[in-house]
Amino acid sequence: MTALARLTDAILKRVNEIKGGKVLAQEAIDNISLLAHANTELNNRRKELIKPDLHTDYKHLCSKSTTVTAELFGDDLSKQVKHISEVNPVGRKETTSTVTRRKGPTHSNFGYKSQSSGGRGKIV
Repeated sequence: MTALARLTDAILKRVNEIKGGKVLAQEAIDNISLLAHANTELNNRRKELIKPDLHTDYKHLCSKSTTVTAELFGDDLSKQVKHISEVNPVGRKETTSTVTRRKGPTHSNFGYKSQSSGGRGKIV
């Protein structure tokens, strides 16, 4: 993207000297816009992939409204995390995995067992 921006800048400086320079400059600007939009979408998808692994208190940091700067979660991530930790006392405690707190079987009725077998363990 940086190379395209430099090329666009060079075209704009000589737009009147280049045959079809205005059209070429507009195409270069449009390409920068497309690349910037694609980069924004990639950043949003990266945040969505991270979101399931975060503690519930911090999931909102992955929202699309969080401004991406040079950092995926913005420049003030540490301030945001500190604020969440201060506001929510649960955020200060180390959370244990929900799997270790569960009692009983961890599979659902609609997992690997066939419904037609009445859930008696027959694998489909």
